[in-house]
Amino acid sequence: GVTVTAVLCGCIIRNEWKEVQMLKKPETTVSQPKTPQPLPEEYEGEKIIVNSGSSETFADSILEDGKVKKEGQKLIIDDNPVMYTYDNMEADIQMLLAGYPRWLTCEEIAKTVDRRSVYCLIIGNPQAGQSILMGGGIHGREYMTSQLVMKQTVAFLRHLEAGDSYHNVSYEKLLENTAIYSIPMINPDGVSISQKGMDGILTESVKEQIRNIAQLDGQQPEGSYLERWKANAAGVDLNRNFDAQWQEY
Repeated sequence: GVTVTAVLCGCIIRNEWKEVQMLKKPETTVSQPKTPQPLPEEYEGEKIIVNSGSSETFADSILEDGKVKKEGQKLIIDDNPVMYTYDNMEADIQMLLAGYPRWLTCEEIAKTVDRRSVYCLIIGNPQAGQSILMGGGIHGREYMTSQLVMKQTVAFLRHLEAGDSYHNVSYEKLLENTAIYSIPMINPDGVSISQKGMDGILTESVKEQIRNIAQLDGQQPEGSYLERWKANAAGVDLNRNFDAQWQEY
């Protein structure tokens, strides 16, 4: 079995931090990834590690003549942008894969209705006996949590690179039997709708769907109505859609 610790991040609209809630379920069992990839001992500058599902475009976008373009580039997350977008996150993921190939891999775990990718960053060995899951951006308007989870992910990688310790235990030692799974933006469509309104929607079919939902709500698909958007592009509130015995509450 695999021990799973889940960290769920919540906030209120307009990037105001509200709470971080940690839920521990030490006996939860999940299946192992079907084709875990070994972690390289060193980075040769020839490729980046992107696990199953990720597109060639995603990987190739930071390559130049087969080498990773790293000079002069900086993580967007380090600039603390007021609005951290899906494109910002994707660019940062590319840089992190280039900079930390020994410890970091990435999987595209889903495609959204509006044709965006849901990425899962994995720090450490996917075959480890214990797992820590961090997720953010499950409600579109609560996009600050995506920024927070990305910052936590970057911080851990930098501790690893620096050889730091936590309570006299090295970060590398902490990863011997633990993998960290980080999903910074669970609901990228909802985030984009909240941040950019109809301009944040990629496909005409989804635009029409949002117009229909707004009509059912007696609203116009603009302004504060879309800024406060919580659901995904299909109108589903993902945070109320778990098989988690909600009827008991």
